[in-house]
Amino acid sequence: MKGPLFILVLFISCFISFFSTSKLYTLRQTGSTQIISPLIFLPEAFIKTSVLEFSGIVADYLMLKTMVFHGERLSKKQALSPDEWQTTYIAINQVTNLDPKFLDPYVFAATSFPWDAGMISETNELLLKAAQHRQEDYRPYFFVWFNYFYFLNDIGNAAKYLEMASLKPNAPPYLTTLAARNNMEAGKIEQGILFLSQVLKETSDPARQYSIKTRLKALMTIQFLEKTLHEYVSTYGQSPNHLNDLISQGFLKSIPPDPYGGVFYITPQGTIYTTSKLVPIASNNN
Repeated sequence: MKGPLFILVLFISCFISFFSTSKLYTLRQTGSTQIISPLIFLPEAFIKTSVLEFSGIVADYLMLKTMVFHGERLSKKQALSPDEWQTTYIAINQVTNLDPKFLDPYVFAATSFPWDAGMISETNELLLKAAQHRQEDYRPYFFVWFNYFYFLNDIGNAAKYLEMASLKPNAPPYLTTLAARNNMEAGKIEQGILFLSQVLKETSDPARQYSIKTRLKALMTIQFLEKTLHEYVSTYGQSPNHLNDLISQGFLKSIPPDPYGGVFYITPQGTIYTTSKLVPIASNNN
């Protein structure tokens, strides 16, 4: 057994040496000064096989090299080129291939790639990998939500991932109501109601139950008003100027109150919203 094993190790060593030398030569020929580690360019399957049971150690090494490289650039106030950001992404991706539960590379990606390099899709790809391997952790989905909401202005996908984050066992309670609010702003009232109803069944804390019931009541009121608004439009062929028109034309006897203390109104887009913004009016500074 020693003979074949020695030949295998020798072959792997020669391959790594040749590949690393070739990659470094290419980098120098293209004028790149970035040399985080040639190991990051090895095929995923090959490097996983070659490091044997030391994948965690190699992942730590590559992460350290990446952080040192970025730390030096930061200390010198030197911006990375697009090629260097791409190489950094390859390094982080390789780290997470070797140790998919390693949190640090995902946090680094979420706090640098979208902001400094505009690499949003690459970041989301990494974060979804994190969600797959860190199934008890709400943060990967939470970071994906932020990227969709803040950078991509895609409220629909943002709402979906925020819901997924809020259902994780270690998710902070405020994510539940934030997810419902995000759903409402995405024009997904029904999904928000279904989501809150399900969460309410699984909630035993009285204070959180009250909070969820209040938001659920607000969403159901908005859904009711939008349904009535659609009936008005179907009848008259146009949207009313004010919600009170629904009363004067006999569609409603009165406007239901906002449980948060605000006032419901018709938005320019023809939907229903409230001046409370689904936040208790006494604590809403807006």
